[in-house]
Amino acid sequence: MNRNFWKKLSLGLVMALILFTGMIFVPGGAADAFAATEAEGMETITIVHSNDTHGRYQYSEDSRGKGNGILGFDRLKTVATDVGADLILDGGDTFHGLSFATMTKGMSTAKVMNAVGYTAMTPGNHDFNYGMSYLKDTLGTSFAGNILSCNILDKQGKKVFDPSMVKTITRGEKTIKVGIVGVTSPDLYNQSMDGYAIEDPVDSKGEGPLNTEVRRLKEIEDCSVIIVLSHMGNSSQQKWKSEELAKKVSGIDLIIDGHTHVKETRLVEHPDGSKTLIAQTGSFFDNIGVVPLTIDTTGSPYKVVGLEESAETFVPAAEAKLIPPDKEVAEAIRAEEEEVNKKGAEVIGQSPEAVNYSWEELRIQQMKLGNVVADSYIAATGADVAFENAGGIRGGIPQGEITAKNIVDISPFGNYVVTKNLTGKNILELIEQSMTRQLNNKKANDEKLDWPGDSGAALQWSGIYVEYDLSRPEGSRVVGAKIGDKALEKERIYRVAMNQYVAGDSRNYPEFLSKAEVIRDYGTCEEILRQYVSNGYPGRTWTDSLKKEYFTVYTPAPTPGPGETPEVKPSPEPPGNLVSDLEKGKVVASGDLFNPMVWIILLVVAAGVIVGIVAYGINQKKKGK
Repeated sequence: MNRNFWKKLSLGLVMALILFTGMIFVPGGAADAFAATEAEGMETITIVHSNDTHGRYQYSEDSRGKGNGILGFDRLKTVATDVGADLILDGGDTFHGLSFATMTKGMSTAKVMNAVGYTAMTPGNHDFNYGMSYLKDTLGTSFAGNILSCNILDKQGKKVFDPSMVKTITRGEKTIKVGIVGVTSPDLYNQSMDGYAIEDPVDSKGEGPLNTEVRRLKEIEDCSVIIVLSHMGNSSQQKWKSEELAKKVSGIDLIIDGHTHVKETRLVEHPDGSKTLIAQTGSFFDNIGVVPLTIDTTGSPYKVVGLEESAETFVPAAEAKLIPPDKEVAEAIRAEEEEVNKKGAEVIGQSPEAVNYSWEELRIQQMKLGNVVADSYIAATGADVAFENAGGIRGGIPQGEITAKNIVDISPFGNYVVTKNLTGKNILELIEQSMTRQLNNKKANDEKLDWPGDSGAALQWSGIYVEYDLSRPEGSRVVGAKIGDKALEKERIYRVAMNQYVAGDSRNYPEFLSKAEVIRDYGTCEEILRQYVSNGYPGRTWTDSLKKEYFTVYTPAPTPGPGETPEVKPSPEPPGNLVSDLEKGKVVASGDLFNPMVWIILLVVAAGVIVGIVAYGINQKKKGK
């Protein structure tokens, strides 16, 4: 294998990418690092890495309508072969996401990764969704690489996974030892980890399981290179950040990061002159990363030198069509797709009626299908309210047998459910905005116009019963709202479930939504919906969703004519007192006869009548005198 990456690829595939796109390979520090292999005593080891693929597995030109595409394992293997990769590493959230992964509980992904030849990975929070023991004993056994984490403990305080591994790389007569450590952020603890604990990886003094493992690898295992696999990222909303690990623990050369779905490199410089490079490729196979590390072998111990941010090279999915697929990996993908398709035919439930899908109607009005999807989120999370964007629903439920594929067709994107805390005022604002989108979508549909670009951001919801009047201006169309059987309170905090795409979409929803902290994340939308229609949530029957009406038109009582008795109309479903915009003097139809305001008004009227009668009597008595 020719390890001089730049010389080799300049004659072939990747040189074409450089010449025609100028996008993939950086001609600066990375090239210099490879050129350093020609200097006496300098050796290069090459790492190819991925993170947060979320069940994506095969090359696709465009995965989400945004022009970015999926690079896939088949192209990753080609790049790894061409650069002579010594290590192929992954930063987690790999075994879970699209149905290719979830239909086999991650097994299909593990087998394809074996065909690629992955060295090691650290688990992400969604890799725990199948349960800790399944990840460790089933997937951990099937995956040919190593699953590493130095700070996950079982009930007995023992480490669940191997904390680290040593990879020996030979260059002629020289042997370079690479220590690889896995670390898990305590911020990622979720319900799938009940009964286990995540230790703080490092304390304020730099001590802890991560530092202990790094020190052991350097002092006992004689490792010249230390790589940390970390599903952590550098989000301001989280306590734990990979950059802080690099600052507190000395001796780390490279951190392969994940979790925050950003494409970035960060360089942390230490007082002793050493450096740590942090690299993350984004998400959903948008990119893969290639990092060459130059090792100075002239002294003892060997050490990494010349580390700069430009050492990282990102290979984007947008250019992957120029990269041929690896035949062995492509065959492994084909075989696993056959298994996934077989599982798609499994009958998981029954439906008494067809719950139809309509691209247009989901964007114009509340549908039974939207009720089912949003109700499933509440069943899984216990949230007060749930939202789903119309664009996130892509199929319907047939009458009779429901198959696993039917559910995948409804939720095909591999999105997962999260919860956030929002005020009642926030919730009303989301609904008001959604109604404006619905009106714009209806106009486009009725007048045969081009649909708005944000049409799919119209919301379906559950848990909140809304009475509305579309004749009013935006901001005042919600005449009444109830959550459960109680009136919505604008200042109260409610737990709200939605998919992570909606939760982070600052373009189509108010800023407060994306800025609100994620309280907890759950399984994929497809998994949760599948369990719901299988009646897998205790105390819940999915067909109840077909009978609910969360969105009703406000119909004020007609003004009575002279001498007419006004007709009293019952309030819309659900019965009971609905919150009304009293500050504007509007009274909403109410089914609550014990509304204090009603009694106060009646008492005032009655007092006025009594005073009038008394005054009249006194006046008559005076006249009689």
